Amino acid sequence: KMKTDDRISEICAMYYGPDTPITMMRNRAVKDALAQGCDYIMMVDSDLSPDSLYGRDPMAKPFWETAWEFMMTRRHEPSKGSRMPATIAAPYCGPPPHECCYIFRWKNFETNTPNHGYKLEMIEREDSAFRTGIEEVAALPTGLILYDARVFPLIPKPWFDYEWKDDTESEKASTEDVYQTRNASLCGCPQYVTWDCWADHVK
Repeated sequence: KMKTDDRISEICAMYYGPDTPITMMRNRAVKDALAQGCDYIMMVDSDLSPDSLYGRDPMAKPFWETAWEFMMTRRHEPSKGSRMPATIAAPYCGPPPHECCYIFRWKNFETNTPNHGYKLEMIEREDSAFRTGIEEVAALPTGLILYDARVFPLIPKPWFDYEWKDDTESEKASTEDVYQTRNASLCGCPQYVTWDCWADHVK
């Protein structure tokens, strides 16, 4: 599909792994892509099976075509001014026994208060199952994701990192994907999920 699209002049296919930590591999992938002058970056993790419902569910859509066309609608048009660069990802769930959906929204607890108590919250499985279309969200998983590469110079380095619950770093507070996409969201770069493009997370 990329090779037959006349809007794409060059494809740089890169493989990373097997190596750890994943934060290092994602940071390296972005660094290499930016060094090569890539305009867009798509990450596909080895444990992700794209388009798991496409062809079986009449509502399902293929990720690449859906995400790419969405990105093309956001291209800079001088007559309309520029938009902040965006990110779009496919939804998928975590491993059993708690197959939570790795899509996040902002939540607060009180109206018109200086201490509004913002926090990230996963969108529940039961809620996620009935969503459709493309929606702006607070943070995303990075297993199947398409970036406008202009996001990365706008957010702090390292782009991908873990956060920990205490100074022993023995329990995660957030993973590298939520860390990066949340920071991009806070910097004004919108994060989108395409709900009709579910992927299987092979765990």
